[in-house]
Amino acid sequence: MSDEGATREEFKQIEGKRFKYTYGLGWTYEMYFRSLTRCVYRIHSGPLAGRVNFQHAHYQKVRDNVWQCSWLEETGTVVSMVIDFDQQTIHTFGAFTRGHWDHPDQARGWKRNPEDMARWKALAQEGKDQADRHLMVEYAKMSELTTGQGDLPDIDDTWETM
Repeated sequence: MSDEGATREEFKQIEGKRFKYTYGLGWTYEMYFRSLTRCVYRIHSGPLAGRVNFQHAHYQKVRDNVWQCSWLEETGTVVSMVIDFDQQTIHTFGAFTRGHWDHPDQARGWKRNPEDMARWKALAQEGKDQADRHLMVEYAKMSELTTGQGDLPDIDDTWETM
Protein backbone atom coordinates (compact mmCIF):
# COMPACT_ATOMS: atom_id res chain seq x y z
CA MET A 1 0.00 0.00 0.00
CA SER A 2 1.23 3.47 -0.85
CA ASP A 3 1.37 6.31 1.67
CA GLU A 4 0.05 8.61 -1.05
CA GLY A 5 -3.04 6.68 -2.04
CA ALA A 6 -3.73 3.66 -4.16
CA THR A 7 -1.28 2.52 -6.79
CA ARG A 8 -2.53 1.75 -10.28
CA GLU A 9 -2.01 -1.95 -9.59
CA GLU A 10 -4.00 -1.82 -6.34
CA PHE A 11 -6.80 0.18 -7.96
CA LYS A 12 -7.43 -2.60 -10.48
CA GLN A 13 -9.24 -4.41 -7.61
CA ILE A 14 -12.08 -1.83 -7.71
CA GLU A 15 -11.73 -0.16 -11.11
CA GLY A 16 -15.06 -0.07 -12.91
CA LYS A 17 -17.14 -1.08 -9.90
CA ARG A 18 -20.54 0.56 -9.62
CA PHE A 19 -22.85 0.25 -6.65
CA LYS A 20 -26.13 1.61 -5.32
CA TYR A 21 -26.67 2.12 -1.64
CA THR A 22 -29.21 3.66 0.71
CA TYR A 23 -28.47 5.45 3.96
CA GLY A 24 -30.62 5.02 7.06
CA LEU A 25 -32.28 8.33 6.22
CA GLY A 26 -33.66 6.71 3.05
CA TRP A 27 -31.33 8.60 0.70
CA THR A 28 -30.22 6.46 -2.26
CA TYR A 29 -26.95 7.05 -4.09
CA GLU A 30 -25.09 5.39 -6.96
CA MET A 31 -21.29 5.45 -7.20
CA TYR A 32 -18.96 4.43 -10.02
CA PHE A 33 -15.20 4.11 -9.54
CA ARG A 34 -14.27 5.15 -13.06
CA SER A 35 -10.50 5.56 -12.78
CA LEU A 36 -7.63 6.10 -10.37
CA THR A 37 -8.46 9.83 -10.33
CA ARG A 38 -12.22 10.00 -10.94
CA CYS A 39 -15.47 8.83 -9.39
CA VAL A 40 -18.92 9.49 -10.84
CA TYR A 41 -22.13 9.52 -8.81
CA ARG A 42 -25.87 10.10 -8.95
CA ILE A 43 -28.18 10.88 -6.04
CA HIS A 44 -31.51 9.11 -6.57
CA SER A 45 -33.43 10.21 -3.46
CA GLY A 46 -33.16 12.58 -0.52
CA PRO A 47 -32.74 16.36 -0.40
CA LEU A 48 -29.97 16.26 -3.03
CA ALA A 49 -31.90 13.98 -5.43
CA GLY A 50 -31.13 14.75 -9.05
CA ARG A 51 -27.49 15.68 -8.48
CA VAL A 52 -25.16 13.92 -10.91
CA ASN A 53 -21.48 14.68 -10.67
CA PHE A 54 -17.92 13.51 -11.09
CA GLN A 55 -15.06 14.28 -8.73
CA HIS A 56 -11.30 14.06 -8.46
CA ALA A 57 -11.14 11.03 -6.18
CA HIS A 58 -8.46 10.02 -3.71
CA TYR A 59 -8.50 6.26 -3.14
CA GLN A 60 -6.79 4.35 -0.36
CA LYS A 61 -6.75 0.60 0.00
CA VAL A 62 -7.40 -0.24 3.66
CA ARG A 63 -7.09 -3.98 3.03
CA ASP A 64 -8.36 -6.42 0.39
CA ASN A 65 -11.86 -5.36 -0.64
CA VAL A 66 -11.99 -2.47 1.85
CA TRP A 67 -11.37 0.96 0.36
CA GLN A 68 -11.59 4.61 1.27
CA CYS A 69 -12.63 7.16 -1.35
CA SER A 70 -12.44 10.87 -0.51
CA TRP A 71 -13.02 14.09 -2.43
CA LEU A 72 -13.60 17.84 -2.18
CA GLU A 73 -16.60 19.16 -4.08
CA GLU A 74 -16.84 22.49 -5.85
CA THR A 75 -19.53 23.41 -3.29
CA GLY A 76 -16.80 23.16 -0.63
CA THR A 77 -18.25 19.96 0.80
CA VAL A 78 -15.77 17.28 1.88
CA VAL A 79 -16.79 13.62 1.58
CA SER A 80 -14.96 10.50 2.70
CA MET A 81 -16.39 7.02 2.49
CA VAL A 82 -15.12 3.60 3.50
CA ILE A 83 -16.48 0.79 1.33
CA ASP A 84 -16.35 -2.86 2.37
CA PHE A 85 -17.06 -4.84 -0.79
CA ASP A 86 -17.19 -8.17 1.07
CA GLN A 87 -19.80 -6.96 3.57
CA GLN A 88 -21.33 -4.58 0.98
CA THR A 89 -21.38 -1.71 3.47
CA ILE A 90 -20.46 1.96 3.27
CA HIS A 91 -19.52 4.30 6.11
CA THR A 92 -19.55 7.95 5.05
CA PHE A 93 -18.45 11.22 6.60
CA GLY A 94 -19.61 14.44 4.94
CA ALA A 95 -18.80 18.01 5.93
CA PHE A 96 -21.36 20.04 3.99
CA THR A 97 -20.82 23.75 3.59
CA ARG A 98 -23.69 25.81 4.93
CA GLY A 99 -24.70 26.81 1.39
CA HIS A 100 -24.74 23.24 0.08
CA TRP A 101 -26.76 21.96 3.04
CA ASP A 102 -29.24 24.86 3.21
CA HIS A 103 -29.85 25.08 -0.56
CA PRO A 104 -29.72 21.51 -1.94
CA ASP A 105 -31.84 22.48 -4.97
CA GLN A 106 -29.04 24.82 -6.09
CA ALA A 107 -26.53 21.94 -6.01
CA ARG A 108 -28.20 20.24 -8.98
CA GLY A 109 -26.97 20.60 -12.52
CA TRP A 110 -23.94 19.55 -14.51
CA LYS A 111 -20.35 20.52 -13.76
CA ARG A 112 -19.55 21.16 -17.42
CA ASN A 113 -22.27 23.86 -17.51
CA PRO A 114 -20.52 27.13 -16.51
CA GLU A 115 -23.67 28.56 -14.84
CA ASP A 116 -24.09 25.48 -12.66
CA MET A 117 -20.41 25.47 -11.72
CA ALA A 118 -20.52 29.17 -10.76
CA ARG A 119 -23.64 28.59 -8.63
CA TRP A 120 -21.98 25.62 -6.88
CA LYS A 121 -18.85 27.61 -6.12
CA ALA A 122 -21.03 30.38 -4.64
CA LEU A 123 -22.59 27.81 -2.28
CA ALA A 124 -19.11 27.22 -0.86
CA GLN A 125 -18.93 30.88 0.21
CA GLU A 126 -22.09 30.82 2.36
CA GLY A 127 -21.86 30.59 6.12
CA LYS A 128 -19.93 32.60 8.65
CA ASP A 129 -16.67 30.67 8.12
CA GLN A 130 -15.27 27.27 7.09
CA ALA A 131 -16.35 25.78 10.42
CA ASP A 132 -20.02 26.63 9.70
CA ARG A 133 -20.85 23.20 8.30
CA HIS A 134 -23.38 20.42 8.63
CA LEU A 135 -21.49 17.27 9.61
CA MET A 136 -23.00 13.95 8.65
CA VAL A 137 -21.90 10.44 9.58
CA GLU A 138 -23.96 7.73 7.87
CA TYR A 139 -24.01 4.00 7.28
CA ALA A 140 -25.42 2.33 4.18
CA LYS A 141 -25.90 -1.15 2.78
CA MET A 142 -25.41 -1.81 -0.93
CA SER A 143 -28.50 -2.80 -2.84
CA GLU A 144 -26.59 -3.41 -6.07
CA LEU A 145 -22.96 -4.16 -6.92
CA THR A 146 -21.94 -4.47 -10.55
CA THR A 147 -19.35 -3.21 -13.03
CA GLY A 148 -19.48 -0.57 -15.75
CA GLN A 149 -20.87 2.93 -15.78
CA GLY A 150 -24.48 1.93 -16.40
CA ASP A 151 -26.44 5.04 -17.34
CA LEU A 152 -24.11 7.41 -15.49
CA PRO A 153 -22.55 10.03 -17.77
CA ASP A 154 -19.36 9.25 -19.63
CA ILE A 155 -16.61 11.62 -18.56
CA ASP A 156 -13.03 12.35 -19.54
CA ASP A 157 -10.33 12.19 -16.87
CA THR A 158 -8.81 15.39 -18.26
CA TRP A 159 -11.93 17.45 -17.46
CA GLU A 160 -11.46 19.91 -14.62
CA THR A 161 -13.24 19.13 -11.40
CA MET A 162 -12.87 22.41 -9.53
